[in-house]
Amino acid sequence: SHASYKNNDKKSTGISPIDPYILQQRKQRKRSLSLVASQFNKNPFADWIQYALSLHIFEEEATTTGPVVSAKSVAKFLYNTPHLDKAQMGLYLSKGPKDKYPFNAEVLYEFTSLFDFTKKLESVSTGTPATSTADVPSSEVKLPSHTDSLIASSSES
Repeated sequence: SHASYKNNDKKSTGISPIDPYILQQRKQRKRSLSLVASQFNKNPFADWIQYALSLHIFEEEATTTGPVVSAKSVAKFLYNTPHLDKAQMGLYLSKGPKDKYPFNAEVLYEFTSLFDFTKKLESVSTGTPATSTADVPSSEVKLPSHTDSLIASSSES
């Protein structure tokens, strides 16, 4: 009955070894993502997308003028890549106006579509689940203290 503990055969344990080539590919991808993230964090409006293209980070579409990156691919990169500076991400996603920077607006749309807003919300004051924002009384919504003066001044005008 204890024979299975003594058997060192890899196949009998149910654990299959991972192909070294696959490990190497994963490591290279992580390294590439880290390099592109670093480039993005320095300046989200510089040529980080071209750099990412050169490292084959994005799913690209071939066109007559060269490879084109979709807003969805950029949004997935921003959503999934660790170590991105959130402030830089906010600057990139909010660059506007929409008519002047349509790609950024499209990335913002695609980025927000990656979030699941249907999960239950936690009530701020009680910690009990709320099924929607309508279930959270406005008296329980906490705004930063400096917004009080903003709300007062907007209601006066």
